[in-house]
Amino acid sequence: MPDAFKSLAKLIATRTKTALASGDLLSIDTEYEIVEEQGIPFIIRSSHNIARKQQAASSKKQSNSDNPFLPYEPAMFVCNLSDTHVCLLNKFNVVDNHVLMVTRRYESQDTLLTLDDFTAISTALQQMDGLVFYNGGRTAGASQQHKHLQLIPRTLVPKMVDLPIERALAIEQLDYNRCHFQCGPYPHWQVRLNCCAQENIETTAHLLLTHYCHICQQLNMYNTEMGLATIPYNLLLTRDWMVFVQRSKEQFEGISFNGLAFAGSFFVRNDKQLSMLKTHGPLAALAFVTVNTSID
Repeated sequence: MPDAFKSLAKLIATRTKTALASGDLLSIDTEYEIVEEQGIPFIIRSSHNIARKQQAASSKKQSNSDNPFLPYEPAMFVCNLSDTHVCLLNKFNVVDNHVLMVTRRYESQDTLLTLDDFTAISTALQQMDGLVFYNGGRTAGASQQHKHLQLIPRTLVPKMVDLPIERALAIEQLDYNRCHFQCGPYPHWQVRLNCCAQENIETTAHLLLTHYCHICQQLNMYNTEMGLATIPYNLLLTRDWMVFVQRSKEQFEGISFNGLAFAGSFFVRNDKQLSMLKTHGPLAALAFVTVNTSID
């Protein structure tokens, strides 16, 4: 195993510090508050200054470069995860130590996940107790078309060790390695895992792929000719569980949701959106953008 994998969290922290000092990493400053609903401590981050990201997006359009990953910026490089994936810093991070696991060659974000993807996931989670999430298509919150998974630390804010949504998922009540449809706290499919901390990355990757394929088959979301997912979805993974959420909409009252929202963390752009989300409640917002259809 490459030395880089033995201290992935430390390597990410080191690369982050270097990229911040050089001005290459353009973190978005935010404030956050905790909004509790049904015992779930949802995190709502807000920022009144996202001009740097919008300016960079405008410059990218002017330069006709639609893919920030081919080539990627050298200052964003963290390590090689595998023969098929590299680990890069998220240039416009909201959460500290947020990284991307990007395919070396171009693949569409609309294609189904593969064994290579789950090998990268298993490698990362073996070395770092974090959350991996995937935005399967624009409706699921994907902002880049080049296939990339995302990894963040499990501790999103100080003194909150677990992800906000974990207690509500009632993981300990489920059987290991069996897919369950759950209506709360939002419609989703969930698998309780006991594999991602094991030494055998290959075995873990195959098991995760099996669970993923089972859900995909039940939802008839294969396009066999193109290898494309036929529905938008978010996938969330930790060492302990997998959650699959079928999406119906990308936004709630103008607020965009990606996979991180289903971990209990939201990002709003202004006071109006903040007020809107607090008025309606995070759970109603999550239910609005999902599909409540169970599987066998």
